Formats: sequence, structure tokens, C-alpha cells
Amino acid sequence: VKGGDNNEPAAQLDIGSFVLDAGGQRWAVELGAESDRVSGAKPGGDRAKRYAIYREATEGQNTLYMGENQKLDGKSTISSQLSTPERGFAIVDMSDAYSAAKDTLRGVMMVRGAQPYVLIQDEYKLKGSAPVIWSMHTRAEVAVNGNKATLTQAKQTLTMQVISPEGATFTAEDPPEQKEPLGSLNGVKVLKITLPASKGETRIAVIATQAPEVPAVPLMPLAEWTPKK
Repeated sequence: VKGGDNNEPAAQLDIGSFVLDAGGQRWAVELGAESDRVSGAKPGGDRAKRYAIYREATEGQNTLYMGENQKLDGKSTISSQLSTPERGFAIVDMSDAYSAAKDTLRGVMMVRGAQPYVLIQDEYKLKGSAPVIWSMHTRAEVAVNGNKATLTQAKQTLTMQVISPEGATFTAEDPPEQKEPLGSLNGVKVLKITLPASKGETRIAVIATQAPEVPAVPLMPLAEWTPKK
């Protein structure tokens, strides 16, 4: 999971973006930078023009999209992290990257053991009313059934499940068509959770596992992930 500074010359608007590997496969992919043959794509030019390009914009990342790009001067920090033989996690404070929300955090936890899994948990407080989209780009085949998604590639399977908010479901979509000289996104799918315009505090939690059954995971606020000293 990525923190960073959107104001860096070569930065994409990708605070909170993540990649996910399991079973020797990469399930959540980073699309990479757009070719500098594309007008406006080269770092150091017109930033507004550059961040209208899908690969460079917030929509083209594995993060939250709150109706508009992240702030061009947004910064983030790793607010907490832990690694033990049983589990490891990092929490990214993304609050400075979004205009529509405050106290925006993303926690990513890997739990080891007989039924290993990864938990991606977002918490935020909307200042007004705004739609929110959770996105993950993948080159796997995707089958969606309500709050579950089954990803398949190279004879491996990954199951993902939305466990919060209640009633939220997945969709699998194609990314926007990329015409030359834009780099091709053929074979890429975008796994999304789309929450309609709402207000107040929200938690999005997604579990990913290769275990035969999705383990039951008790949700805790991110503030409680760090053990008390």
C-alpha cells in the first residue's frame, strides 16, 4: 500500500493504491505511467492536462475515488504499522488527499496461518454528500456474484468479499477505451464497489483469500489495530 506526496514531479494521483500478490500471481496490478508520447503525459508539464489521463488520474489507481481527482498537493503518511509472525499491517493516513472527506484512512492487513487472508479496510468521514468508488485493477478473469468476486489466472483462484458496508456489492468493468497513442489496457478489468452519494462516517472492508472458504473476520476500527502498550 502506497503513501507519498502527490506534489512530486513524477507522482500519479495514487495515494492509498495497493498491489496484491498471492499464490505466485499478481491480482491487483499497477497500470504504470502513461507513455510520454501522449500529449501532456510527461511530468513537469500542465498538471491538469496530465491528470485527465486515466493512468495518471485517481480513477486509474487501486484506491478510493470521491467524485474527483485527489488533491494535487495531497500528502500521506504511514500512521501505524506492525509485523509479527501472525500478521502484518500498515495504515495510511490519506486525509490530505481528498477534498470531500476528512479522517480518511486505509489499513491493509495480512494474516498468516492455516487460512491466510488480506484485509483492506477504509474509514472516512464525508464532509457533505459524495459518491465513493473503491477500485482494483486486475488482469485476472473476474466473475462477480453480489458481494463476492472470484478471480482466476494461471490455474490459481482468489476470492474477494465485501464485508462492509452491509449491502455493498462488486461490479467488474472495462477501463475506458485507450486510443493511440495511449497505452493499451486490453485484458484489464476494474473491480469496483460503488457507494451512492451519502454523508457521514463510512467503512469499506474487503477480504481476499485463496482459502477454500472465506474466513469469518471480526471487524475492528483501524484505531484498534495497533496493540496498546
